[in-house]
Amino acid sequence: MTATTIHIPTLRTGRLVLRAPQERDFGAYHAFYQSPRSQMAGGQQSLKESLRSFAAIPGHWAIKGVGWWMLDRCGEAIGYCGIHQPPYKAATEMGWVVYEGFERQGFAAEAARAALGYGRGTLGLSRLVSYITVGNQRSEALAKRLGASPETDPPAHSPEVRTWVHDLGGLA
Repeated sequence: MTATTIHIPTLRTGRLVLRAPQERDFGAYHAFYQSPRSQMAGGQQSLKESLRSFAAIPGHWAIKGVGWWMLDRCGEAIGYCGIHQPPYKAATEMGWVVYEGFERQGFAAEAARAALGYGRGTLGLSRLVSYITVGNQRSEALAKRLGASPETDPPAHSPEVRTWVHDLGGLA
């Protein structure tokens, strides 16, 4: 059997390293998906479901050439952010999650700006969307700060979310 090398680039910001997931990150990832806050990111998951979704992160990179990065702050995973496009979603999406205890410190914005820059610069994308659960005021506010605009019609894959469009052509 031949091993396939998956290239997940590393991005650095002022306070974060956006990097490939590592086994040591799984505990924090699963804890998030055990919390009520996970409702804004697909909902609570069993241990088995969390392991599958965590293991899918490098798989998405291998198949699509994009995916989630773990947000590393001083060697600790504090969330994830990235660009992905599963087949059930119409558009290429940029999303973010910051784990409990790390909210309201600007980490999501810092990571999202890095991901948007990667999408525009490295991938040459002119448009990304963020699918945000209606009522997720923090993520809606961040999308606005990033310059995204909401669409009025819900996406076909989920009527509970609103599509926020990031125009990468004018990203500052």
